[in-house]
Amino acid sequence: MEDDVKEFLHLMIKDEVGDNPSVSYKCKEVLERPITKDLCYDFRGIRQWVLCNTWKLMEEKRIPFAQAIRESWRQIKDKCIKVGAVV
Repeated sequence: MEDDVKEFLHLMIKDEVGDNPSVSYKCKEVLERPITKDLCYDFRGIRQWVLCNTWKLMEEKRIPFAQAIRESWRQIKDKCIKVGAVV
């Protein structure tokens, strides 16, 4: 199932990374960008951050997709509140 989730995440951000199956470089870039109000209110940008962070959590903590995506949304909401954006 984890392979299915990774494939799903790859398809979700395929426009950003092309056909390269390794999204680590692009996700690293996405996660290193500062969190701004613009990002928090950008429909695509915030979801890209969430999916990249989800991937990172799954790889680093070896947690299931559902847990990782909930944690990613919690993290981004906290980060957005800190910059004055409520999502």
